Amino acid sequence: MLWFLNAIMVSVSVGTTALVARFIGARQREKAEHVLSQSIILVLLLSTILTVMWYTFAESTLLLIGASQEVADLGSAYIRIVFLSTPCIFMIFNSEGALRGAGDTKTPMKVGAIMNCINVVLNYGLIFGKFGFPVLGVRGAGIATAIAYTWAALTYCIIFFSGKFSLRISLHQFSIDMVIIRRIIRIGIPASLQRIIMSGSMIFYVSIIAGFGTTALAAHQIGLRVESLSYMPGFGFAVAATALVGQNLGAKDIQKA
Repeated sequence: MLWFLNAIMVSVSVGTTALVARFIGARQREKAEHVLSQSIILVLLLSTILTVMWYTFAESTLLLIGASQEVADLGSAYIRIVFLSTPCIFMIFNSEGALRGAGDTKTPMKVGAIMNCINVVLNYGLIFGKFGFPVLGVRGAGIATAIAYTWAALTYCIIFFSGKFSLRISLHQFSIDMVIIRRIIRIGIPASLQRIIMSGSMIFYVSIIAGFGTTALAAHQIGLRVESLSYMPGFGFAVAATALVGQNLGAKDIQKA
């Protein structure tokens, strides 16, 4: 489910990064900021729809891919809480994409680092009942994650409205511009379809693993987390290349791009 959510988020964040980078390269900062405001409108609309959908069908989806009733009960409790923060998750992805398109990779890194620290501390406290918190188990993990996401999303709002960073926005910019929204979607759809295909294959694969029991499924998830470390360096180079190529295309310097 999270893979599918990621696929939808990519459709907006990729388009936002590309357009912001081009306008920054063309020295049209106001247009880049306009793209950011329109992408925020788009992610709020999409995330609201997905929140309702996933909250409603969380348990049935887990059962459909072969999870046991025990796993489905625990998983749906976690997923429903986390997915209430879907607008915040979309805001985070989109904000990171916009700032990276503008050439600022340090701010997303700092916000992400603090968000993960909050997540780890609250997970420990709420799952096991430490620091004066009650023992909430899986529900505690969901609450901790949702709080961390909400903090990060609010932080990005402060960043953009403060005017002290590479991009700034104001409330008067939040009027729907379908031309820009269509451009964001048109650029992002191919990347989103690629992720959706990957998500479909992962769901099929996980459904096979789930047939071996809860222990095998848990071990598989741990393995995925370890595996993810191997492609993080490549992801970093890809982010840098996307921003630089976009900015040079905006500056009409095809050779550098």
